[in-house]
Amino acid sequence: MKKDFPEQVTKFYKDKVSFWSKSYYVASSGGAPIEKLKEYIKNQDAPV
Repeated sequence: MKKDFPEQVTKFYKDKVSFWSKSYYVASSGGAPIEKLKEYIKNQDAPV
């Protein structure tokens, strides 16, 4: 976005280096088998 829309971005993010925060997300899979998790991740970009 910075490359394609520099004027619009600098209006709101003058001093920011990044759009992302330094926080992170942690979740539990509830004991699902690793193959199920791999399948879930693989299908994230697939339309439903």
